[in-house]
Amino acid sequence: MKLYNLIKIPAIKEKNKGKMKEGQLIGLKPEINCEVTLQSENHILLYIGQNRSIYSLAFVYSAPNSTPHKTLQSIAQSTKPEEPLLILGANARVGEEYTSAEDLHISFESILQPRKSKDNNLNKAGKKLIKTCIEEGLTILNGKTKDDLHGQYTYVSRIGAGTIDLGICNISFLNLNFNFAVLDWSESDHFSIFLNNEKKTIYTETETYKILGEYKILQVLGPYC
Repeated sequence: MKLYNLIKIPAIKEKNKGKMKEGQLIGLKPEINCEVTLQSENHILLYIGQNRSIYSLAFVYSAPNSTPHKTLQSIAQSTKPEEPLLILGANARVGEEYTSAEDLHISFESILQPRKSKDNNLNKAGKKLIKTCIEEGLTILNGKTKDDLHGQYTYVSRIGAGTIDLGICNISFLNLNFNFAVLDWSESDHFSIFLNNEKKTIYTETETYKILGEYKILQVLGPYC
């Protein structure tokens, strides 16, 4: 981790029972010019200024049975619609449900329609998250780009698989023409989310340290105390 400046969100434990939850490390290469504009126990919002691009980047780490839609709403309402916003995380299963970009019939070079997913499950958290996306003008990137045509699983374990690690953005971010992909690495049960555009700016979400030297911004999931 010596190549990165670290931002730490400590893990929490409720009433001294159960395992530690939430918690994450955000690693930023020294050349990244950013400001922390919002932080809580399960998410962080960064204002990024790099290569003449200015946008907000949020990392969300929601524990099972939590309320990721409320976090999504808080983040969306903390930014201006005209400013590009990207959110990574959420921990909800959203099937192939539509969100605002489809409803508005907006066409972007990097976005395909309709959205596809190998995970057709729509759970309670996913239904609330979709509703929040529509209300806040957000769209889900999983299964909507040329490198994620089928909506790959982002989590695989002994008990099953699902698409629970989501890329969510506003309409302004779509104008930046980022490509979205899920990288199939076996070192973790969560696969990495990868985004890049023609300027080679890359973000990823992972639970391993294997790829530290290759990326500008890295999220390492907790628990970290």
